[in-house]
Amino acid sequence: SPGSLDAALRGHLGQLEALPPSPEQLAVVSAALEAGGDAETLAALLSHDVALSARVMQIARSGFFGQLTECSLTAAVGLLGPRLLQSLLAPYLADATLAEAPVELAAWHAALNQEARELAPRVRALALRGGLSAELQRHAYLATLVHDVGRLVLYSYARARQIDPIQGAMVRAGSLPLCEAERATYGADHGQIGAYLLTLWGFPRTVVEAVAWHHDPSQAPQTTGCPILALLHVADAQRAAAMGGELVLDRAYLHAVACGGWLLASDARSA
Repeated sequence: SPGSLDAALRGHLGQLEALPPSPEQLAVVSAALEAGGDAETLAALLSHDVALSARVMQIARSGFFGQLTECSLTAAVGLLGPRLLQSLLAPYLADATLAEAPVELAAWHAALNQEARELAPRVRALALRGGLSAELQRHAYLATLVHDVGRLVLYSYARARQIDPIQGAMVRAGSLPLCEAERATYGADHGQIGAYLLTLWGFPRTVVEAVAWHHDPSQAPQTTGCPILALLHVADAQRAAAMGGELVLDRAYLHAVACGGWLLASDARSA
């Protein structure tokens, strides 16, 4: 929880303006910008990288560049325009250390991005199936894109403090489950850490709540909150099981929320 968050990490979060993207995807987006790609094309490419997606939405929602008409990457790209997007990418492109990550860390980063881009359309489809409004469907998609942004926070924190990034980012969590290892080390898990940052960055409350509690939704302040949390929790747990892990579902929470019944009764992976 925020109250038990490691003080040094809290300070890092308060000063954090951007997160490290994948150098490969950064190059792809930059090339598409130079080629004059349209907003939809650029948004699709940005969605392949958690850090870039979060940065663009952060700036678009700041209000400095006008009113964002809808909570989507396509709308954000359209609002900001190519010149501002180029200026947002420039500091990343100038950071030679991004390409110097150890092979193990680069593979972890790629897997993090892959999970987000595979899960996001699935959760949006579940939101449609559950009868959520078009705006909440967009929130569901965005929440899933950034649901593991807290893991990138821990990576950036390790880099800033010159800690071994593989250990600092909990790429290897040892004998403890990942979230338990994070709580023992930092006072909060990556969901809560990511939600803290997204709150500072002005993301919608529905997105923040889903990110904060997607591993342990029963701990959320209200069990009758936005169903996006339930959708993300189920889809994320099912993906972990499909990758060879155990299917860990918070069934008590799912029974307590309105959409839990059909999610438990159906195979959400087929959505």
